[in-house]
Amino acid sequence: MNEEKYTEKANEVLEWLKVNDAGALGPVIEATLQAGLTATTDEDRDKFWASIRSLCGTLPKSPIRRGIQSSLTAEQVAAVDSVVNRIESAFASIGEEELMLDVFFPRQRGESMGPYGNIDAFASDMAAKVKRSIKKAITENRWDGLLNDNMLTGMVPPAPSETTTKTEDSSEEFASLKSHPSCPNGRGGLFFMLISRFGLKTTKPNHMVVSFVSSLYNPLTMRITC
Repeated sequence: MNEEKYTEKANEVLEWLKVNDAGALGPVIEATLQAGLTATTDEDRDKFWASIRSLCGTLPKSPIRRGIQSSLTAEQVAAVDSVVNRIESAFASIGEEELMLDVFFPRQRGESMGPYGNIDAFASDMAAKVKRSIKKAITENRWDGLLNDNMLTGMVPPAPSETTTKTEDSSEEFASLKSHPSCPNGRGGLFFMLISRFGLKTTKPNHMVVSFVSSLYNPLTMRITC
């Protein structure tokens, strides 16, 4: 391993150690990395890196990755791992294990049907969801990918989705129609359903709309006749 490649890899792990807990191995890994930076031959750097990989391999979550290189910086990767690892640890030790597994379920698809096998599986799933969420926050420029002095992200919440906005608008419209004097008591839900079906848009009670809906409502059968 040449000096440039070793330095790059060593710095990635050193950044990771700044915000992730490697336990008693932390100082050992850091010392080995620093020693490797003083190596003068590729052969010696290979030996140091082999030792580092072996040490990191004993950690629950290794900072050394294989495969496609991440588009994130070393500092961002370290911060993401820190948040994800802490979230997973928090859920794994949340308590009331039987109750948690009784009321929380994984997404039911394919071979993932049924409950979580144990609290560790639940914690891992929660951590995976958080990882997707915070990486999306980086992509959307709602988080710079770094942790503050309190080891928090300080990210900006996502903007309301178009669906959420439409739902809120519809709820306000429903409340407005329900309180209209021409709306039969307790039938606001039926009015709202019909208006949605016909694609009618109104921000204020409209007498023509209310009359139209009323004409289709049969008080004897308590049903909309359409």
